[in-house]
Amino acid sequence: MRIYGKLTDKFGDNGLIAISIGRIEQSVCHIDLWLMSCRVIERDMEFAMLDEFVRQCKEKEITEIIGYYYKSAKNNMVSKLYEKFGFALSEKNGDDSVWKLDINNYTNQNQYIGIQK
Repeated sequence: MRIYGKLTDKFGDNGLIAISIGRIEQSVCHIDLWLMSCRVIERDMEFAMLDEFVRQCKEKEITEIIGYYYKSAKNNMVSKLYEKFGFALSEKNGDDSVWKLDINNYTNQNQYIGIQK
């Protein structure tokens, strides 16, 4: 499963700024890639992306999403992203972690970003 995001706001067109790729195994989607431009982090685009990711998972009868955080020199600013999304910590190995989200009762978190399909 793949989704991408473009962002246009009152300041202009930011272009393609996000992509998320998930691998589906039975009723679980593993997020293999969640990449966003640092210029749009904390502008709620991450919530719009998650809401759409969850919507597409539900269409495929997926009940759980698993996300992986692997610390690097450049991704510290998103070290708490899965926690912010409402995922529960499943495993921790040093600075790396695995997070799980049961999407059966998921409530959309995006309140500001309009979605176009």
